[in-house]
Amino acid sequence: MSRTLIFSLLSLSLFTACALPSAIPFSGEAPSSVPTGQRVPNPTKLPSAIPSDQADNRPFKPITGPGDIPVLSSFGGKIAYFSNRDQSPNHEGTGSLENENAIPESQVASPYLYENGISRRLGSYTVQSAENLSMGFASNGKQLGYLIPEGNPYNLVLYMQNLDFTQLNREGLPIGRKYDQTLPVYKQLLSMHVPRWGISSKNILAVIKQDRSGKSDIWVGKPGSSDLIQVTQTERYNESSFQEIEEVIWSPDGSQIYFTMNLIGALPQGTLPYKHLVRIDRTGANQSVYPVPFPVRHIQVSPDGNKLLFTGTDPTQNPIRDHLYTINKDGTGLTTLTQGRLGEHYWGKWSPDGSQIVYVNNTKDFQSLCTAPSAMFPPSSPEERRAAEDYMNCRMAGEELVMAKADGSQFQQLTRNEAQDTYPTWSPDGKYLAFTSKRDGNREIYVIKKDGSTPLNISQNPSEDSRPVWGP
Repeated sequence: MSRTLIFSLLSLSLFTACALPSAIPFSGEAPSSVPTGQRVPNPTKLPSAIPSDQADNRPFKPITGPGDIPVLSSFGGKIAYFSNRDQSPNHEGTGSLENENAIPESQVASPYLYENGISRRLGSYTVQSAENLSMGFASNGKQLGYLIPEGNPYNLVLYMQNLDFTQLNREGLPIGRKYDQTLPVYKQLLSMHVPRWGISSKNILAVIKQDRSGKSDIWVGKPGSSDLIQVTQTERYNESSFQEIEEVIWSPDGSQIYFTMNLIGALPQGTLPYKHLVRIDRTGANQSVYPVPFPVRHIQVSPDGNKLLFTGTDPTQNPIRDHLYTINKDGTGLTTLTQGRLGEHYWGKWSPDGSQIVYVNNTKDFQSLCTAPSAMFPPSSPEERRAAEDYMNCRMAGEELVMAKADGSQFQQLTRNEAQDTYPTWSPDGKYLAFTSKRDGNREIYVIKKDGSTPLNISQNPSEDSRPVWGP
């Protein structure tokens, strides 16, 4: 199972939830079983040299060698990513941007911007945990926003920076605007690296904010304005029973917001708490809960706005695995895209024209190939932490990038190595992909053509570089 599923299952066992508020539901009830789209059976026998699924039985073109890298001018635009390269050698802390199992320790995280062959630092922040960092571009590509934990790992603050480099501070870094109390996260009930804020095509900011009682809601407003307007009304029933919004993403036309809502607290026996997929107008009207009968995360809206792509974990499946699903905007047509394929599938991203998706396929069998420690999360000692890190490193080594058509057909594996390849992001023209890879022993930012060829390491640093976002 994926690393996000580990935490989801833990949260299911530790917490139950309270009922949804009154909303305008889609017609019909949540289906008891999920209709399956195109199923491609697993091959009956795979060559021993291929550790991953190749369900379409197509010859795989190996990754090209270092001498085949593309010239720097072969792709354009800006790529933002996080790095810990500014952490001094004697700095106390774990130093890992992906250390999801660490006892909170101080570490340095810096947003960087790659453009025209050069990476430029945008800031430097000392944080207790770097696991919740995220960033994104404004639709015009002239602004970059990013979440940074401040004070404790679960109090995330949003910064917005202009990228024209005309206003710099004493250190020569772009001056950014800080949005106070943007996103405190409720304890450990979080999904790793999900979109918790975003800017619409109409240059409107949406963020998740938490009030003093711990209840979270979505607020919207202009990025340069201090006035944000609350558009959701979640409920808090008592000290341990409330609703929590975890992800937020805009529709392409900026008229609607999609989000996931977790239910925390006591529920009647037999009711499962999980993250629901919800849609609401930008004005706060017409809130609707989608009829998906299992946890939803990593939501993505198709470029034409007609479909949603997301990762789902159906507890009725045996074994329980992460798979990719789509559903129509109106709540109909819930379809599996990856059911029947080997391993788990998550982090799906639409291509700019909506004809393809790229996602992460993890074929590591954690039960037979990776030994889970007795104390996984949170570890209470350095020894338990190292055991948890070893386990996660083993699990993530099975992560590879896969391309498919929007309906899940024409499966094509883009990467194959005994190292992690994850966090894919498309170039605006749909010809290239940037992603995080650990093939060099440490995490680096790579760019490849959409067919998986001509890999280029654009970060080239012995430190950790991760979570790229490709801007306009």
